[in-house]
Amino acid sequence: MSKKDTTISIHEYLDDIHMEVPWTDEEAKDGDDLKILMKAFRELKRNLHEYADLTVPYKRRIDLSEYKVKDLIEVRRANVPAGLGIDNTSAGNVFTALAGMTAVSNQQSYDAYFDYYVQTMLVQNIKNAITQDLQFMYDEQNQLLYISANTPYPVYVTITYIPNYDDPSEIKTSYWQDIMRRLAIAHFKIYVGRKRSKMKIPGSPVQLDGDQLLSEGNEELKELREFLTQNNTPLKIK
Repeated sequence: MSKKDTTISIHEYLDDIHMEVPWTDEEAKDGDDLKILMKAFRELKRNLHEYADLTVPYKRRIDLSEYKVKDLIEVRRANVPAGLGIDNTSAGNVFTALAGMTAVSNQQSYDAYFDYYVQTMLVQNIKNAITQDLQFMYDEQNQLLYISANTPYPVYVTITYIPNYDDPSEIKTSYWQDIMRRLAIAHFKIYVGRKRSKMKIPGSPVQLDGDQLLSEGNEELKELREFLTQNNTPLKIK
């Protein structure tokens, strides 16, 4: 079964704006809605922390230029062999080494051999618990990822990053799609509200809702900006 596409097209975002803020040709020219959507997207992009995972073959240097990486979050092994990181055997597999102890005939040597590997295993487990197994550095200017791994070297690594999107249709999660909608609608309310508030009907007790629309847009935009400032700090591990 193929994975359901959860992205929202540019046209769908514009439809949402049109439903929330109807306007006339005098209030907005053809294409103004798209310009305002992109303006809202550029503002959101500064706070957009949507994570993506990329699994690739392990290399000491990985070119990430084709993946549009905005921020690098974490690099980890995609598969974890037994005896991860035990650095006192060439194979890096402590269990294989322990199995070879059956060939040791002298009990005293066997005990010393066993104690040595148990202690090494304990130390390595502690190291793995408090430090990253993979050390990495990201050259953002050249979009190159450098990785240093303990033996045994991983076959694949998984890279968690924040993508650098070009337009709202690339946003994947409903959380950020909802904020994108609300931000665009707030900006459009302000845009239409400013124009509509200048249009008065002489001698009529009934006036257009420009002032109300402008006030709503400003209030919604203020709330969204405060929310984004307070709740969207990405966890960056570098």
